[in-house]
Order: sequence, then structure tokens, then C-alpha cells
Amino acid sequence: MRYDVYVDVLFVNCLITDYWILSLTGMILRRSATRCKKLLSAACGAGLTLFLMLGPGMSRTVLLFFEYGLIQPFLLWRTYRVKRTQEFACGCACMFFLAILYGGFFSFLQGKIGWFREHALAMPVIASVGAGLYEGIRVFVSKVQGRARIRQVEDCRSYQVHFQIGSFHIDCIGILDTGNRLYEPIRGMPAAVLEGALFPEKERGLPKAVIPYHSLGCRNGMLYGYAAQEVVLMPVDADEGSAVKMDEMLVALYEGRLSAGGDYQILLHPDFFLREEKS
Repeated sequence: MRYDVYVDVLFVNCLITDYWILSLTGMILRRSATRCKKLLSAACGAGLTLFLMLGPGMSRTVLLFFEYGLIQPFLLWRTYRVKRTQEFACGCACMFFLAILYGGFFSFLQGKIGWFREHALAMPVIASVGAGLYEGIRVFVSKVQGRARIRQVEDCRSYQVHFQIGSFHIDCIGILDTGNRLYEPIRGMPAAVLEGALFPEKERGLPKAVIPYHSLGCRNGMLYGYAAQEVVLMPVDADEGSAVKMDEMLVALYEGRLSAGGDYQILLHPDFFLREEKS
């Protein structure tokens, strides 16, 4: 039996499938990654899948082993940097289940509805529209949350700050520093300033950013920036409904004390409250 395979259609289909699966797995694991990072990981996965499918002849069992045993775990690690064994196993199981659910849904449609059998592009087109709607809803929700932050920033200056660095959870007190104009120079991301003593040594690998700064007593300096996930900024003496949540926050490490009396350990950037960070 002879099949005609359209490589571009197959690649786009795999790309969208991997993007969906990575996005939903991140939601289940409560992990965040930028859209660009998820898209690059999905493209990498689609390329590897395409290479295996069109490369030297392999049995279906071997292809499934490479897909679910190697490629999907690699994409999970590359996108979210999951290090804990239990969380990594849970993420792999989620990706496996979502892949079966995704493929089974469209196989059901193709088996029951003749139009889907006659139009091979229907599956990637529907998946693309779904991905577009998903991202559109996220942008809309971000705008609504951003407007709420504008009101909150006028009412409070002191915050209980909670975030995650790798497998470490950090709680500290922060203040809104309206004079903070610290931005990552390439992408323009605002950065908070955190006392370096709170940041775990084992997570100080290659920094995500190197940020130049100027301050009293230091005309020129550099701070190393790292990404914090699952950020919650809770106004002091306020209820949980007033919390500001972000998928990711750039923190610049300051090797010293920010407050002589130890009243706070992190300086928050005003932009955290005025707009939603890209995710």
C-alpha cells in the first residue's frame, strides 16, 4: 500500500500537538514557561518526530518508545526544567495521557464523520484555531488582571512575597520601590532586587540575564538575574483576594542587605503591578 506524506503538513500537525500538550502539562504541574520557549520546544519535538518517522525503517513499537520514552520527557525537561523525580514522572504521565486523548479524539472524528476523512488538513487547522483562542483568552485575562493591579498599587506599599526557584520555595517581605527602574537590557523585562542570602546556592547556575545598574556609591555595577516561578505578591494585612500572581518574575541578586533593620528583603518593580508579564 502506498501513502503520500506531506512533510510540511505533518510537521505543523506535530508542532501544534506538542505545543498543546506542553501548555496543558504546565497548567497541571503549575509550571510556567514563555510562549517562545514552548514554541521552540514544540518545534524541536516535531523535528525529532519527523526524523524518526521518515528516517530508516523502524517498527511501530520502536517509534512509540522513542516518542513517549525519550522525546516527550526531553521536551518536558527542556521547557520547564523539572528536576524533582516525582514531579517529572507526573509530567511524563500527563503528556502521555494528553497525547493519547488528543490522537483518540481526532481518530474518533475521522471514523465517524466522513468530512474529516476527506480533508486531511482539518485536524491541524482545528488545533491551530483552538491554540489561537487559548492564547487570546490568556491575553484578555492578563489585561483584566493588569487593570486590577493598577488599583492595588495605589493602596499598598508592603507585600508578602512568595515564589519558587527550582525546588525551593521562598517567602519574604517586599516593598514597592517606585524609584526602581531596573530592566533587563535585551528584552526590557522589569526586575526585582532580592537579597542574595535568600537565593539558594545550588540554583546559581548560568544566570538568565546580566543587568547593569547605577546607585549611590556605585556608578557602574552588574547584577545577575534569575527567573522565579509561581510568584504571589500579597499585600500585608489584606485578604487572599488582593493577591497579585505572576507566572514568572526576574529577580536580580544583591549581595548585601537592602534594609538595615531587616524590614524587607526584596524591592518590587512598579511594572509588576501595571502590566502582565509575557508568558
